[in-house]
Amino acid sequence: LDVPGGVRYMRELPLEPWPEAALDAAAREGLKQPRLDDAGSSAFPFAAHVPERIPEKLALAQPYGIEVLLAHDCNPLQSSVAAQRYESALKKVPFVVGMGSLMDETLRWADWVLPIAAPLERWQDAPAPPSTGMEAWSVSKPAVAPHAESRHAADVLFGAAKLLGGTMAKNFPWENFES
Repeated sequence: LDVPGGVRYMRELPLEPWPEAALDAAAREGLKQPRLDDAGSSAFPFAAHVPERIPEKLALAQPYGIEVLLAHDCNPLQSSVAAQRYESALKKVPFVVGMGSLMDETLRWADWVLPIAAPLERWQDAPAPPSTGMEAWSVSKPAVAPHAESRHAADVLFGAAKLLGGTMAKNFPWENFES
């Protein structure tokens, strides 16, 4: 470990920490709930994400039901090994919002489709993958102007936070993703 020709240990980058989030009563109540995918639970103590657990939890409304699902740049109806389970689970969700740069199977289920800028049309952060053997975090700027009225997904969320006001607006003080 950590020798030429060996496996390199990836160190943390000295990035500025995110500001502490302001929590209102709804946020405090929500944080008491278990994760829908069971990541970090006794069933999956070391997992950061367990997406294959989500369809069953959505379909059964266990441990709770959800009223709104936001699908951002993902297509579980095509990429998941549980595609049919995702499809039946989406039928149980009253309101689905899809954000994507290309129309796909999952966006076809969405009640609202919010077009987001494609990778060449938006600012992006780009951490170096662990396989490179070096700690680096870069930012890429748009190569071309966004098509039609597409926006960066973060800009959509920042705008929604401003409209909601209160603690949501405080937690997302940036004007746009670039800032």
